[in-house]
Amino acid sequence: METSLHALLVKCKIEHLIRSSVTNVIPWELPLPSYLKLNVDAACFFNKDFIGIGAIIRDATGIICAAMSKPINGLFEPLTAELLALREGIRFLLHKEFVIQFVESDSQLAIGW
Repeated sequence: METSLHALLVKCKIEHLIRSSVTNVIPWELPLPSYLKLNVDAACFFNKDFIGIGAIIRDATGIICAAMSKPINGLFEPLTAELLALREGIRFLLHKEFVIQFVESDSQLAIGW
């Protein structure tokens, strides 16, 4: 059974979804002390038959706690790819049993979904 993105966010008790901008360079900011942040992104390869997604979890000092990336077969619109990155990133942190307070993506549409 597929789990909705909203249900995953509630299950993880994620407090904040943050959009970082691609057009305006915004430096990555540390999460608050004793907090963790999940960053996700997707890459579309329209001349291939797959997208790439990635997720990274960092602590308040910027140290990487865990990271993942993987291809997903199929052609997807950019918004769908970003939503898949969010979903897979959240599934990854659930599998690793991390408690995350912040999720960040460069997709304003995905964060506002």
